[in-house]
Amino acid sequence: MYSRKMVVMRQGIYPVMLTPFEPHAEVGDPPVDHGCLAALSEWYIRSGAVGLFTVAQSSEMYSLTPEERLECARTVQKASGGRVPVVASGTFGGPIEEQAAFVNRMSKEVDVVVVLVCNLAGKEESDAIWIKHCTTLLELTPGVTLGLYECPAPYHRLLSPATLKWCADSGRFAWIKDTSRNNELISAKIDALRPLDASPLRWFNGNVTTLLHSLKEGSHGYIRAPGAHIKAMPPFSCLDCCLWFCASPLVISRSYVRVLRLESNGISTRSCPPRIAGTAEYPP
Repeated sequence: MYSRKMVVMRQGIYPVMLTPFEPHAEVGDPPVDHGCLAALSEWYIRSGAVGLFTVAQSSEMYSLTPEERLECARTVQKASGGRVPVVASGTFGGPIEEQAAFVNRMSKEVDVVVVLVCNLAGKEESDAIWIKHCTTLLELTPGVTLGLYECPAPYHRLLSPATLKWCADSGRFAWIKDTSRNNELISAKIDALRPLDASPLRWFNGNVTTLLHSLKEGSHGYIRAPGAHIKAMPPFSCLDCCLWFCASPLVISRSYVRVLRLESNGISTRSCPPRIAGTAEYPP
């Protein structure tokens, strides 16, 4: 069942990338500073990231045009040079056929294309409808390695343990960024994956307050914006990693200020209004 060639997601920290914008761009000018984006990608990798998640919520994905999303993914993949896997979101709403078409386009730029869970079914639609739409997406994107992200916008949809097991059993998904923020639900989801040892799906937490619990339960790491703000990411281990993040909130806040001051090294993270890259407006 799992014979298809898949990207193996390493254990560790995957920063949700910021998008640098040209600080003085005029209307009609290309808004993304791709030179700085490439430099920022290098900075993440040298800081210890085991993978890069671009075109994410903290990357201003909903403010970018489809072509800008592809261009950002292309820049990050080129900067990575195959050293770490690059993942990028690929489903932004609309008919499933249109979403699948963009997934296929994005798959030419990155290693893993992320399915935004909330965009495969309406807020009031059941898991059965979600699975039906996801099945269509899988059929229309043969050979594409996919990821899952419980993105909170345009609404926050969480996968049930049974639905997550269905995804794992399909053999098409390499990882999930879980944003349930609930220890009991986290345990149930990880338990649902335990019997599927051969599945390529890896479970990553997107919330620091439940990180320690999830790591003890056997999760594979952490994917969230604070990972994008920290210069020296720790070697991954269960307790050390969590304590490093949780011991002092000042570590994250001070490191974030350091990121914003990277202009001295040729990196600008200032955006053109109204786009504000990597701020607290975009949880998680």
